[in-house]
Amino acid sequence: IRQTHDFQYETLQIATHGMSREQVRDRTQAVITRLSNFILITTFVLSLAAEMLVEGDMPSDCANFVLNVYMLCLGSTVFYLVLSALFGVAACTVIYESSSE
Repeated sequence: IRQTHDFQYETLQIATHGMSREQVRDRTQAVITRLSNFILITTFVLSLAAEMLVEGDMPSDCANFVLNVYMLCLGSTVFYLVLSALFGVAACTVIYESSSE
């Protein structure tokens, strides 16, 4: 009877460990999916901002400071969107590496 009890206890411990591992894997996959969606949306917005920066036409009679502020705002937008996408990719890489351990 003691041997059966020990066997059941060990089986329960193994099953508990397996469920914990599956739960961590599911949560990790959910976070990676969410982060991938954020990266995709950031890339779309980045392409729109880059298009505005490259193809945007300002009227020729506008003041110089308006053109400077426009370029400064769009340039900083592109910069921060690129940083956001890079940090998202780096976070995905870290999550993949730590989940494989």
